[in-house]
Amino acid sequence: MRICDRWMQKSATNRRDRSHPPQCTTSREDRQIVRMAVTDHPVTSRTVAQHIESVTHHLVSARTIQRRLQQSGLSARRPLLGLPLTQNPKRLHRQWKEGYGRQSGMKLSLLTSHPSACNTTMVGFDSGDTVERGC
Repeated sequence: MRICDRWMQKSATNRRDRSHPPQCTTSREDRQIVRMAVTDHPVTSRTVAQHIESVTHHLVSARTIQRRLQQSGLSARRPLLGLPLTQNPKRLHRQWKEGYGRQSGMKLSLLTSHPSACNTTMVGFDSGDTVERGC
């Protein structure tokens, strides 16, 4: 095939094809994916994929959304909704329950400032007692 024919058909003069397929999302769609993930925390990658599909009318998989978030430095995984209690917090919870919970009917809340088990604070709201634990 002559160079001018190749240019007319493919808008390129190189003889080789790409070593990988083209991206299915544009840079604008990538920015929209990141914006949706940052502004709406409980949104899932499947929901974002459905939104992109409704706007652009082409299929985007949930895995593609996860990859775009990872490329942007964001995590595509949700933090744990409930932290598993290790031995020390179980013991503290049991002590708190025996000492305060039965008498006043208080509720124990688990507050975290980070999605990991580090920096966990257990607060008894009625008495104001706190037990802090860090890594």
